[in-house]
Amino acid sequence: MESQKRNRHAELVDKKFRSLLTQAEQAELLQLQTQLDEADSKFYEPVEKKLELALQQITSAIERALERIYDPESSYDPNDPEAVETFWKNSTALRAPTRKPEGVTR
Repeated sequence: MESQKRNRHAELVDKKFRSLLTQAEQAELLQLQTQLDEADSKFYEPVEKKLELALQQITSAIERALERIYDPESSYDPNDPEAVETFWKNSTALRAPTRKPEGVTR
């Protein structure tokens, strides 16, 4: 039953972008979307909670971060936006060496 709903939902979404849906099809699409969201919520709710927690942890870490950075080994002041821009403007990006997988010949 659920696979039929998913297939019908996919059909309506495709039709929505290929041509216009009738009002009845728009209502059916909305109803199917609601039903599928409810069915999927058991899977997505724990994921969303983990993401919310991660966001809170990242936000907290940013709030605790130092206002200024002191790096005695740096060739420029990382707190000076102009110095940072000059450093990167005059830098050359290097690619990390790559290794061919074993058995591959070219």
